[in-house]
Amino acid sequence: MKISNKSHLARINALRQQTITAGADATVIQSAANRAYLTGFASSEGLLVVTATQAFLIVDPRYYEDAVDSVQGLEVLQHRGEMGEAVQKLILDYHLKNIGIEENIVTLQQAARWQLLMPEVHWLNQGGVTEQLRMIKDQDEISSIRYSCAIADAAFRELLKFIRPGRSEQEIAIYFDYQSRQLGADGQSFETIVISGPRSSLPHGRPTSRCIAEHELIMIDFGVISQGYCSDCTRTIVLGGKLSWQQELTDVVWTAQQAVLSQLRPGLKACEADRIAREIIYRQGWGDLFGHALGHGVGREIHERPSLSVRDNTVLQSGMVVTVEPGVYLPHQGGVRIEDLVLITDQGCELLTKSPY
Repeated sequence: MKISNKSHLARINALRQQTITAGADATVIQSAANRAYLTGFASSEGLLVVTATQAFLIVDPRYYEDAVDSVQGLEVLQHRGEMGEAVQKLILDYHLKNIGIEENIVTLQQAARWQLLMPEVHWLNQGGVTEQLRMIKDQDEISSIRYSCAIADAAFRELLKFIRPGRSEQEIAIYFDYQSRQLGADGQSFETIVISGPRSSLPHGRPTSRCIAEHELIMIDFGVISQGYCSDCTRTIVLGGKLSWQQELTDVVWTAQQAVLSQLRPGLKACEADRIAREIIYRQGWGDLFGHALGHGVGREIHERPSLSVRDNTVLQSGMVVTVEPGVYLPHQGGVRIEDLVLITDQGCELLTKSPY
């Protein structure tokens, strides 16, 4: 089935405009996520070269047939050997002089090799340009993310029926992964996190053979990949009812998250969203125990721009998809994180994750 549609052609055209504005004859895209975003075709290796009038997807023989059958609107080239040599041929064939590259992706070794192969080329830094475009999701992307969230939500509901005292963290994580694949997920957005009891104070702890028990916090951070797009959600639950200190933690984290959700809208800075949650947690006296950013963008990768952190002044825009995930973690006692994936809309924001709390 051909992948190309108006969305992918529009994304390539947007990069083309950025290339022209930067004074480059072409931009070379090496990042796998960026190539997949621009073309709709995912491969572990390859290069996309976008000029003022054309676009070339360069792949090795492993991907050539699939790429030819899948993509439209650009020319697929097969190359055996070093990818830099394929770029060199295009430069010679089309008399390209100023080439934009992703300096945040190209290694020093590659840069040195390309400079040796193409000494007449002037290299320009176009790193981060595609990531900037990716911040605003189009309708195709939003639909894919919705579907990914729906699968994860359904798998989590099945997981709740499975969780009981005596199950290990690893068993619970594996069961979620199994259910999500049964429901149509292509994979996990990240290694599913299930941490319980005192270990729930580890924000990104890995599941172990520890068995869960009643009246202890169980933090479950989960997400799946479907149609090339990720979902991300965290729920913190207790079997048999919360203890008073657990309820206190839950209440402040919930209050912080709801305060942010009520104010997320176009025009709000990413750092301001973080501040809203952080101030509520600080007033409770737990500010030092909220040690990570409020959230991050999600799309083809589980961590994308923008970051809802004190250091990110990005102005939120309609079409951005971000997590809102305040947390408080009492060392060696337990932690609570509540995370939802939201779409910034003209009216404010919309919850994409719908797993029960």
